[in-house]
Amino acid sequence: MTPESPLIGDVYHRGNFITIEAFEKVYARLLRRAGLAEKSNKWFVLHIHTLRKYFRSNCVGVDPSYREHWMGHKGGYLDDSYFRAEEERHLAEYRKAIPHLTVYATPVEEKQLRSRMLLDFAKLQGYGEPELKRLGEVLARAKDVDEAIKEFRRFKDEPETLHDGNGKYYVARGEDELIQKLHDSWKLVQPLNHEKYLLQHS
Repeated sequence: MTPESPLIGDVYHRGNFITIEAFEKVYARLLRRAGLAEKSNKWFVLHIHTLRKYFRSNCVGVDPSYREHWMGHKGGYLDDSYFRAEEERHLAEYRKAIPHLTVYATPVEEKQLRSRMLLDFAKLQGYGEPELKRLGEVLARAKDVDEAIKEFRRFKDEPETLHDGNGKYYVARGEDELIQKLHDSWKLVQPLNHEKYLLQHS
């Protein structure tokens, strides 16, 4: 997989981009299987462009600049010159549309889908294995993904170095960091939850 890899590959799974003609054949076959292959003249009533209309109509709550950008449309007057969007903002905007774009999904399926997307995004952002494991645990016990994101942010924002009137403390994450800090003249005060350790500078 590279940045140049196709999002939707060819029907023979050879890693090539799918052609418009091949996509039309796949779409026609799916319509026939679903019993929805009704035609008006030579075109299907549910023609391929129907999918674009469905997508645009169901981007509920999404900033129009993002929606139009995803569809390959030119934006408003200022968007042509000034639209610059970070990957995180694209993801945040797209999340708003997921419940409206998902077809026949149960709340459990939606949570699983969003959880997988969040873990994949965390990997792309360079999160290490301990953080990914922690995020997975938070997602598993949270009632929904939004609650998990809030809890994980609190975890990420915890201060590493703490101070009180008696000295300086540090929260080590994982055994590797614990061992390194012990070699650097820190001493273990007590283990904490989720492979974290409270240390005091000696």
